[in-house]
Amino acid sequence: MRDMPRSHLLNTTQWQQSQHEVGGVRVSGKMVEAKIFDDPKMNEVITELREKYGGQGKEFWDAWYAGADNELLDPVGAERSTDTADRADRQIEALLRYGNFHTQKTGRSLEVILITHHEVLQPYALHKLGVSQEDFVPGKNEGFVIKADSEETTVEIAGERMKRRPRPRTTTKRLGEVGLK
Repeated sequence: MRDMPRSHLLNTTQWQQSQHEVGGVRVSGKMVEAKIFDDPKMNEVITELREKYGGQGKEFWDAWYAGADNELLDPVGAERSTDTADRADRQIEALLRYGNFHTQKTGRSLEVILITHHEVLQPYALHKLGVSQEDFVPGKNEGFVIKADSEETTVEIAGERMKRRPRPRTTTKRLGEVGLK
């Protein structure tokens, strides 16, 4: 990226420099960490879960990814791992559509690099790509690659390459909201 001419970068009219930018890359707040700690009303539930799992280590996060404590999270509006995966999927789907549009209009390919937190990558891989928690455990500076062209979209993750199914165009609701258990 550092050797890329500025003319090849998109959306540079509102260029911002921040402490999080490296080499002239524009930062967007759209892909943010899991929203389970955002509201003070969640503190009691999070404290209870930390006590249950002996802190906020691997067991805490594995339970959150698997939805083991959703019945505690739902009443206080804490984001579940499936909600985080849905949010990431909407962002990725929008970027894939934009990339396709960009390529059709300009004849040039587009590369987008998303940097986010482990607690966004793991639910996306688990709930949207069907990769088990054991097969993909992102560490520092790890992730996966999504490649799209006019024919198909593929994902390279945990040493495997798979086709990515497009996101349905309908809105999804939580099972409890549509009366299913």
